[in-house]
Amino acid sequence: MAKRAILLDGSAPAARLFDEVRAQARALRDFRHDQPGLAVIRVGDDPIALHYLEEKRRAADEAGVRLFEHQLPAGTDADEIAVLVGGLNDDPNVHGILFQTPLPAALDLARALAAIDPAKDAGGMHPVNLGRLFIGGLVDEIPYTPRAALELLLSQCEDLSGLTALLLGQAPNVILPMVPLLAREGASVVLAHARDPDPKARCREADIVVSAGFGAERIRGDWLKPGALVIDAGRNPGRDGRPVGDVCQAEALAVAQAISPVPGGIGPLALAHLMANVVRAAQRLVRTARRLEVER
Repeated sequence: MAKRAILLDGSAPAARLFDEVRAQARALRDFRHDQPGLAVIRVGDDPIALHYLEEKRRAADEAGVRLFEHQLPAGTDADEIAVLVGGLNDDPNVHGILFQTPLPAALDLARALAAIDPAKDAGGMHPVNLGRLFIGGLVDEIPYTPRAALELLLSQCEDLSGLTALLLGQAPNVILPMVPLLAREGASVVLAHARDPDPKARCREADIVVSAGFGAERIRGDWLKPGALVIDAGRNPGRDGRPVGDVCQAEALAVAQAISPVPGGIGPLALAHLMANVVRAAQRLVRTARRLEVER
């Protein structure tokens, strides 16, 4: 009987990280009466964005993080968003700011992200923070989904050096940060767009496949190199209403060495890393406030 792939379930490492984050948040409240706060901005009424926001509500409650939700109409322009973000940058109760994707296509995401104070960039996608990640500099908050993806990969293969990693899809918050993270581990990184003329051939050459925003179950089992490590960060509506990933899991299980399932794979761990980002930001602000008090 052929050996089936290992399912990379992020729930167990997420539970351990949530325990750590919850303890750190409690320590902040006890020391400064200051609860870590995350502001999430949702523009428009995309049902997938609402689903992701509901997951963040549950994660924030579990981590002891206060969630500030800001719902804006789909037609909100960049100037209005900049005013809102400016107020959140100045709000001492907000330690992290995040735009909930997907956003309306007309919205200038780059401009919206640039308005966030880099110290409050919970998603790690501010141009300053992303640039530091690419040049190997000090980064306060690594984007949470790529960080979870790397953690799951390293749980199966401690040394990625010499392996070929293929990044597929149109989710920049996942795909772009994975480039420096994997390259730093010694992997050779290849990018392929959703409209690549022959993505199957690229997959067949890859030891590692990371997909986000490539299309519902578009990656079939015969696309994969035998023994590949597969991170499925896609989330698409399935035929029966339940979410499915970018990879056809039933087929991939017979080919891959390990695969993260959808749902339940990378998602729980990514949420835990998001809350960890917020708590670390709150800790930094507390240290800064203490230093200023001493200097006075």
